[in-house]
Amino acid sequence: MKEDSLSIIILNFNSKQYLGGCLDSIFSQDLDDIEVVVVDNGSEDNSEDFIRTRYPAVVLIRNQENRGTSFARNQAIDSTKGNFLLFMDADAYLQPGFLSGLKRILKDLPARIAGISPKVIEAETGRLFTCGLHISKIYRAYDIGRGKNGNSFLRPLVIDGPNTCCGVFRREALLRIKQRGQYFDEDFFFLFEDADVALRFKNIGYGCMFEPSLVSFHYGVSSPVSKQKRRYLCFRNRWYMVLKHNSQEKLFYFLLRSLFYDIPRCLHYLLTNKYALRSFRDIIKKSKSNLYQKGQTTEAKRLIIFNASSFVYGAERGLLNLIKALKDNYRMTVVLSSKGPLVEKIKKDWPGVEVMIFPMPVIMYSMSPLYYLVFVLLSVFNVTYFIFYVLYKRIDIICTNSLIILFPGLVAKFTRRRHVWFLREFFSFSILNRKLGRLVSFFASDIICQSGTIAARLGLNYKAKTIYEPLDQKNYVLGDAAFLKDKFNIPRNSRVISIVSRIHPSKGQLEFLKEIEPTLNRDKRLFLIIAGDISPSTLKTRLYKRKIDKLIEKNNLSNVFLLGFRSDVDRILSFSDICVFPFLRDEPFGIAVAEALAFNKITFFPKRGGLKEVYKLFKKGEDLSLEKIKEAISGLKEDSLPKIDRLSIPEALSFDNYKLKVFNLFRGLEDSSF
Repeated sequence: MKEDSLSIIILNFNSKQYLGGCLDSIFSQDLDDIEVVVVDNGSEDNSEDFIRTRYPAVVLIRNQENRGTSFARNQAIDSTKGNFLLFMDADAYLQPGFLSGLKRILKDLPARIAGISPKVIEAETGRLFTCGLHISKIYRAYDIGRGKNGNSFLRPLVIDGPNTCCGVFRREALLRIKQRGQYFDEDFFFLFEDADVALRFKNIGYGCMFEPSLVSFHYGVSSPVSKQKRRYLCFRNRWYMVLKHNSQEKLFYFLLRSLFYDIPRCLHYLLTNKYALRSFRDIIKKSKSNLYQKGQTTEAKRLIIFNASSFVYGAERGLLNLIKALKDNYRMTVVLSSKGPLVEKIKKDWPGVEVMIFPMPVIMYSMSPLYYLVFVLLSVFNVTYFIFYVLYKRIDIICTNSLIILFPGLVAKFTRRRHVWFLREFFSFSILNRKLGRLVSFFASDIICQSGTIAARLGLNYKAKTIYEPLDQKNYVLGDAAFLKDKFNIPRNSRVISIVSRIHPSKGQLEFLKEIEPTLNRDKRLFLIIAGDISPSTLKTRLYKRKIDKLIEKNNLSNVFLLGFRSDVDRILSFSDICVFPFLRDEPFGIAVAEALAFNKITFFPKRGGLKEVYKLFKKGEDLSLEKIKEAISGLKEDSLPKIDRLSIPEALSFDNYKLKVFNLFRGLEDSSF
């Protein structure tokens, strides 16, 4: 069975007049390897004979009575073979090209995407029926875009789940949420069963997406249920979902949150619906069952990760590795200080990961008393807020992914949660490092250092585990240098020096540029690329960047690129001849450094930061060949990585090794050092 194999499941209940259009829209598509199953739920309109006569290729499952949509879908899932399942109502039909477009999407679909919603348009009005489900904090389920113009919603969206009137589901994800032998909970006879599945996907770290290029149409009449009975089912099933997905402790907080919505609604419902007493009886009866008393039983452990930045490379790339290593075993919330490329990347690659944008106090040197006042006030606010958040969300583990934020340690102490502190930097002041090291030791249950240098500088040699950032061998490819130079408008016969580091006065990018400016003016085949993010919160670094810009403009240095933030540093390294990393670190294990070494590039990493050692090579004004530069730059020192040469670095720093070490440490196992 192919990885993108597809089965189509259609539910029918007295919808013969629409069923032909539905099936015709499927069999007229340009794919012929599709399995089609129709589940007839006790229809009395001769649908069975109609299907057997006109569509002999269809697999028909016939029920003698209507046992509900969840029961029918569960029947069909067990009788089909596709790795992906397209559920449709009998009164829905597909736009031409729908299935071929879906197949293309399924081939590259991220593993953590459990469902896809097409754009579903009302067949009679041309307005949107749904772009997928959104489930509010008080468990109201909405169809996204309902009633809006059919030409709106032109971009993919992260959604809570597809509406089963027309929605694609991954079989593997359905298997993982299976409870009591059921994929769709049969307690939800009709309505809210897809919302319940969406929440269960979310509980185990899966996400769903809306894809606007897939279009289907829906009449919305396949379930002839009276308005009173539909309200009864909506009211009852919403409360089934509330009871199922909340423990008794969390239920108290839910009632506080939904008080002003539910009290008026319940009173109105009691006065206007003849099924009201019946629904309350059903809810009380259901609340006594074991599954509903305990809340959702398939929920994975919850992990909250605090990360100080919203950019992607360096420490931020480390966050992506951490998420990727733990996503299968934890339900994650990531807290970032501001919006940025990292937010979009996480949402795109792992829709099941919740992302919070929250202002966080960070440690930095400042002459302003106002900064320290804001730091204290923001710290108090954050500690207070996240104590309640951790208790309400029942967070199991807190992870701080930076040295420059301290408040998560206090939150962990107050809530008595396990606290894993991942350290990726140190400060240039040794006294400050030692004091911060003591704080880390006091507030952390487990300490991970991204390098041995960090552990030594913070005085944590015997307390911390060292886990170097990995290179994912599956995605580790040296790009075509000539092609990439064309992309950056750089001549193919040029030589390229790249400086990759946060743009900051302590790194010496400006001084380096001043020193080699005569060489750059004389030799237009020599290109300099300065790539690195610029802290938006520091006036000093913004002014520093302005000085670099002015120097480039003043001297008309068309062969100097100040690129600022880049998420694709690996592409820059691919066409660079010399890679310089002015890090304040004694060993070459930033992610970009390891990539450059593994690419077998001429790699220079000054031991104490700054670029003096490099620009001395250009002071004499010689037209240096790469061979001369390579002789002058030591690159990887013999004692830095005993018994590991450049080309063996990808294997030594494989993602599989990293994942095992991180996973073992988060589970509390000891063998986690490099």
